[in-house]
Formats: sequence, C-alpha cells, structure tokens
Amino acid sequence: RDYHRHMFGVQAMIQVEHSNRQFEFFIIKQMLDDHLRQYAGIDNKFEFSCEQVASQICHFLHSQKLHCIEVRVSEDEQNIGGYLF
Repeated sequence: RDYHRHMFGVQAMIQVEHSNRQFEFFIIKQMLDDHLRQYAGIDNKFEFSCEQVASQICHFLHSQKLHCIEVRVSEDEQNIGGYLF
C-alpha cells in the first residue's frame, strides 16, 4: 500500500468547572501531540479512521483526568469523524 500525507485537525471539548484558566490548553495540546505520535507508531503509517482517532483521544484525555465531552477529527479539512463520550 502506498502511504500519502494527510493533515489531521482535532477539536476536543473538555468540561471545566470555572472560566479562569482551570487548564492551560497549550499543555493539553502538547500532551495530545506526544500521545498521537506514539499512537501512530515509529513508522508513522497511520491507518485509523477519523472516528477511531477521536475515540482514542477522548479515552486518553479521560486517562489524564480531563473530562472529555466530544472530539472531532478532520482529514485534510474535509471529512470529519466524531466521538461523544
């Protein structure tokens, strides 16, 4: 199989208890970037659907004690798959 490059976009909704910087979202983004690099593997041959990636992200956020409500993953800014928790 020939692999080609895709650009994935991620939107994650995380419940907060107040509006005064309960979480630093740039830190959560860095955690997600690191997790997705590991999830894709060393060879980076990513063979998961947008829905599978969204589910994986939501479960990862829950494992980090972040209350994930919804995750949407888009491929090349076109097709969007989602996961509601």
